[in-house]
Amino acid sequence: MSVPFLYGSSREMSGVRVMSGIVLLAAVTVTACGGPEERKAKYFAKANEYIDAANYPKARVALRNVLKIDPKDAEAYYLFAQVEEKEKNWRNAVQLYQEAVRLVPDHAAALITLAKYYLEARLTERRHWRKSFQQNQMLPSYSRHCTANNGAIERRRRR
Repeated sequence: MSVPFLYGSSREMSGVRVMSGIVLLAAVTVTACGGPEERKAKYFAKANEYIDAANYPKARVALRNVLKIDPKDAEAYYLFAQVEEKEKNWRNAVQLYQEAVRLVPDHAAALITLAKYYLEARLTERRHWRKSFQQNQMLPSYSRHCTANNGAIERRRRR
C-alpha cells in the first residue's frame, strides 16, 4: 500500500529522479577534468617546466600528449624538435621542424633552424666530397676522362 499524500504519485517520483539525474550529469560535466584545450594547455605547461628543468624525457612525453590531443599544433612540433635537438637526436629534430613548417609555412623560428641544418649538411657534404676527391686522387684521372670525351665530341662535330 502506498501513501500518496506523503510521497506523491509514482509519476512525480520518476520525474524527480530524471531531473536529479540530469542535474547530477550536468554537475559532473562541469566539474570534469576539462576539455581537450584545457588538457592540451596543461601538458604544454608541463612540457615547458620539464624543459626548463632539463628533464627532456618527461618533456617528450608531455609533448606527445599535446600532439595526441591536437596533431596540428605547430608550436608543439617546434618545441618537440628543440627537445630532440637537446638530446642530440638530429634526424628526429629535423623531421619535427619540417612538420612545424608544413603546418605553418611561415613559422620563422622553424625555418631559420631548418636553414641552419641544411646549410651545415651541405657544407659537410662538400667537405667530405672534397676530402675524398683529394684522398683518392681522382682529379688527374677525371680530367683525362673529360679531355678524352671532349676530343671525341670535337671529332663528331667535324664530320
